[in-house]
Amino acid sequence: MSDLASFSKEYEKALSRTLAQYKPWQFRVGVAYQFDDNVVLKPGTDVGVDISGEEDSSIVSTLSVLYSPLLNGPFSLRCHYDLYNNMHFHTTSHNLFTQAVSVVPGYTIKNSLLSLPLSYAYFWVEGDPYMSLLTMKPTLQTAIAPNHIGQFTIGYDKRELIEGALNRDEDRDGDVFNASAGYIRLFREGKGVFSVIYEFSNDDTDGKNWANTGNRFIASCLIPDLIKKTNLVLAGDIFLQEYKNTHTVFEKKRKDETYTVSATAIAEVVKALYLNLQYSHIRADSNISVYDYDRNIYTMGFEYRF
Repeated sequence: MSDLASFSKEYEKALSRTLAQYKPWQFRVGVAYQFDDNVVLKPGTDVGVDISGEEDSSIVSTLSVLYSPLLNGPFSLRCHYDLYNNMHFHTTSHNLFTQAVSVVPGYTIKNSLLSLPLSYAYFWVEGDPYMSLLTMKPTLQTAIAPNHIGQFTIGYDKRELIEGALNRDEDRDGDVFNASAGYIRLFREGKGVFSVIYEFSNDDTDGKNWANTGNRFIASCLIPDLIKKTNLVLAGDIFLQEYKNTHTVFEKKRKDETYTVSATAIAEVVKALYLNLQYSHIRADSNISVYDYDRNIYTMGFEYRF
């Protein structure tokens, strides 16, 4: 699942939590069939990226555990565990397994919520350790007016690849600093959500060829009950990256423009069992051809929530 797909689906998850009868423990188990017409996963350890150029099908399985105790006063706490496993039918070199844990303490101040999301994720590729990612993102959400919310974040990511790069200039270990500002509009009695976010990032990698600054624009909209018991999530993402150094192999500064759009329909088939249908299109436009690709992902699956 792409970053954008995960981002947009969080709206639907948040909505279901507010509508459901409160309980401290919540679980989600999912399984899906996915077709990818250009399997893309990881940068290579020498030069370039490992874009297979192949289409393939896969089985995606997920598990999510949320613990959110009801605390007295202005404090809140959410603890997450998430598992993601993508097993390809043929391109097994791109099989991906991840586990992530996160803790989100919060504090309410009048009409604002201050939170400090902390998360740690570990990635395996083809069964071998691949990467670890530590993330911290202090976030302030404040009510500007009824149904209008402003959101501001600053963040830090620590990324470490387990296998060292064969070419030192291709080393992607590094520190990512980012900041964002966003606007959230609630509609249909708070069941619908429209959001726009701008984020600036500075990716300070150990290798010269990957250090970059980025400007990202994200828009997402949750339309509830489009059809009976069916929600629709539409999302778009533009990520513009300027690389800081002249590439040591291609002898020019790299520029990437990545455009992503997705549409997700989520329907409750029977009580607590949901059908998820998703389409994502990714266009990566780079002035260095090895980083340039198109990708379409189709996903159909079921998720049980309890």
